[in-house]
Amino acid sequence: MKKRDLLVLASITMFYIGIMMGNTNKSAGTLFIISGPSGVGKTTLVEKVLQDYKDKLLISKAVTYTTRTPRKGEVDGVDYYFLSKDEFEQKVNEGFFIEWDQWADNYYGSGRNVLEEVERGYNYILILDRQGAVRVVQEYPDAVTIWISVPSINILKERLRKRGTESEEKLQKRLLIAKDEMGEENLNKWYRFHIKNLYLKQSLGELIQVLNEYISVEN
Repeated sequence: MKKRDLLVLASITMFYIGIMMGNTNKSAGTLFIISGPSGVGKTTLVEKVLQDYKDKLLISKAVTYTTRTPRKGEVDGVDYYFLSKDEFEQKVNEGFFIEWDQWADNYYGSGRNVLEEVERGYNYILILDRQGAVRVVQEYPDAVTIWISVPSINILKERLRKRGTESEEKLQKRLLIAKDEMGEENLNKWYRFHIKNLYLKQSLGELIQVLNEYISVEN
């Protein structure tokens, strides 16, 4: 085969590779990262989305991993994957997590497989703290980041007390962290979208509007 023919063949090959890569990008799903202080209502909002709009939006919640004890009503594989500390640390050593951290003597982490699922065309919501969100975005810049907050720290304190799942010491620690997180995001708007969760119905409508910008609604 002549050199010119080889060059033509190479050009055609690169053309079709480009098309294939373009199609892959177009068929990829969307990863939504939702963050906010503890007790702000992130999980409640996501549960409402999945309950009322899952089939229309074709979206799922990415189930993360933790070593903490399950709370009443929580189901393994639905709310979290509950692991022992030894099991979690083994997965860390294997490079299983795209992000992980330790809080209050417990590990929390997100499996790298969620990115593979998004690339295959599936849409996922991932609930993360601020540090975890930053780590994921560093590796997957196309993620859509959403910050959930409340108008004041007093509202957050009231919600955490009503939840009644922690000691006063842990509650105060969460409030201190929440105050820092809210202050940091107010000063440096890192997240793409911001929703103040004062009234659930209104906040849910705002969240659905954001999701609709990136996902075609099925009739």
